[in-house]
Amino acid sequence: MVRAHAVWDDEGGAPRQDSMHSEYGKRIEADGSWTIYHVFSGVPATIGGDLMRGMNSNDALDQMTKTNLDNSRRRAVPTGTLKGRFLAAWWVRLCKHF
Repeated sequence: MVRAHAVWDDEGGAPRQDSMHSEYGKRIEADGSWTIYHVFSGVPATIGGDLMRGMNSNDALDQMTKTNLDNSRRRAVPTGTLKGRFLAAWWVRLCKHF
């Protein structure tokens, strides 16, 4: 059980409620270095033009957490914005018929 928990933590731990925005995980490589990877493709991430390989554990965790948090913030839509966009599109469609 301890081994499974260590692997689970190495893969990024438990997803938060907004796990759809957590696109990046971290994994340990055979040489003991850490890689941040895209969880849906498994490909090592390129963030800010840098390939995220050969990192130590702390740097990998910090960068993975920061990147996933940035994704969540970027994708967050203010409540009024979505409603306004919907109403504007609805109004345009309605006016076409009159």
